[in-house]
Amino acid sequence: MDEGRELVKHGKYLANQESCRQWGIGDWLLKGEGGVQARALRTKEFKRQALKITRYKSWGALKNLMTISRRVPESRRRDGREGRQYLAYSIHQEIAKKFDDEETQERLLDFAAKGVERCVGRPEDWRSGLPMPVRILQRHIREMQDCGELPKTGKDRHRKKALEGHILLKIWVPNTFHSKLRAWAEFKFKKSSAAKMLAWLAEEYFKEHKADLEALSAAYEAEKAEFLEETRKRVEENERRAAARAEERKKAGLPIATDYKEYRERCAKLMQSLRKADKEANALLKQYLIKAFGVQNLRLQIPWSNDSGSDSSNVTRQQWEATLAKLESAGDPESVLQLIKSVV
Repeated sequence: MDEGRELVKHGKYLANQESCRQWGIGDWLLKGEGGVQARALRTKEFKRQALKITRYKSWGALKNLMTISRRVPESRRRDGREGRQYLAYSIHQEIAKKFDDEETQERLLDFAAKGVERCVGRPEDWRSGLPMPVRILQRHIREMQDCGELPKTGKDRHRKKALEGHILLKIWVPNTFHSKLRAWAEFKFKKSSAAKMLAWLAEEYFKEHKADLEALSAAYEAEKAEFLEETRKRVEENERRAAARAEERKKAGLPIATDYKEYRERCAKLMQSLRKADKEANALLKQYLIKAFGVQNLRLQIPWSNDSGSDSSNVTRQQWEATLAKLESAGDPESVLQLIKSVV
């Protein structure tokens, strides 16, 4: 019964979150499936309660979250918790639905963690280490499977096995050009394979223009390396400026990013406890803080500018600590609400 109460309590915590984390829901359902469901709740009742608490519309969606959490243990995830790197849930989902062995999952997660390099905005504006889209990971998995470096699973087993050291390339060509390719292939190879003819043409072109193509490739790599170096310098300069701003704010007794993170967590705990007594607690708490600080609006984020009087960036640490401590020491939620309403 104690385990059941703990799971229900955790379920209510998930329901009160502004955005329920998929990992949290999946892990919570696994605990319920292995514990409460087997001892106290019937299967239908377990599903009904899970849908009610998580506010999902179908059991299939929750079952998928549970499957991913089961296949990818917490120690293997890149979920941003406990200092781990962050990768999107969809990346884990794509890997887990095809592979369940630890070595393959670690290999693909490491590949996705490297990110991608692509042009952002202007042609010369390159960025490295950007989040990897799922489609690029899917393409990488297909290429590794075609080369025999990864096992084929599910529908992938029915795809043709590629030649060793080759990658399958699909392109669109006009109908008229396709007909010509087939005719040329029939004449040269006695087989009307447009793909084989196109590969032969590309190979012959590379042999004839090898020096030019290699020079073009070298110029491209050099230009990209130059832009990446410029990007790295800009990032380092931004980090240096951010560190200098943080040091200035510390000396002035103003909060920095880590302080705002703590304030957000403390405000979230207050809101969570106050919602049980009043559904409008979020708005009331924000209005209370605005009046207590004497500002026009409230932003719990990293301040990029010191707009005096227009927002909360100039509220000192001492003011934050005193105001939050007063609310936290007020006692039960009803007493805290009375204190807030007396000011608002």
